[in-house]
Amino acid sequence: MRSFLLSIFLLASSGCGAHNSWSVRDVTMESAFVGLTAVDYAQTRQIVKACGESNPFIGRCGEKVDVTLYMVTATLAHILVAHVLDDDARTVFQAATIGIEGHVVFRNYRNGYGPW
Repeated sequence: MRSFLLSIFLLASSGCGAHNSWSVRDVTMESAFVGLTAVDYAQTRQIVKACGESNPFIGRCGEKVDVTLYMVTATLAHILVAHVLDDDARTVFQAATIGIEGHVVFRNYRNGYGPW
């Protein structure tokens, strides 16, 4: 979990901005998304152990794709998509996905899955 957080956070906060002239807002929004995804990752690991996952790519019990592989791949894909978008589209993309990920984390928490 710590290595996931560290590697993704460092990539989002330094690597992308250096090559695509990201603003402080862009880096902050991407970091917020990565932070929410890290909480979702911890929750999803618990949900998979209880065979209650609703993500069809992962499978109810994690039988389709390993949770860590899925989360790292999805997070890197998010960073790459944000990287290629122009400034306005990036802001909309990041804001929308922060909202979606925040909703998922809140729903998981409401269903009894804490972040740790």
